[in-house]
Amino acid sequence: MPAPARLHRLRRHPPRAGGRNRGLLLSVAQLQDLLDEWLVHCHHRLHEDLRHPTLPRKALTPHQMWAALIAVAGHLALPLSGSDCLELLPVQAVSAGNRPASRL
Repeated sequence: MPAPARLHRLRRHPPRAGGRNRGLLLSVAQLQDLLDEWLVHCHHRLHEDLRHPTLPRKALTPHQMWAALIAVAGHLALPLSGSDCLELLPVQAVSAGNRPASRL
């Protein structure tokens, strides 16, 4: 079954942890496959809101839009250092035990 149809079926009948839909729970590998299929489908499908800068009547896919903007603006790949990668990680204060989480 193609990814959009599977996503639509899961949206209409979301899996429940212990109910009648117990067999619909997906493994991490199945979720990864579903996400990969969706990304391929989404990035190669025309979106009416994405328009070429010089051809405003032409609808583009996200992949084509990215290529058009890179052609206009250019691309400069900068490697991230270890400290840059750590700064990009999300931060969340959690508590261990009965004490409230302290502010960071």
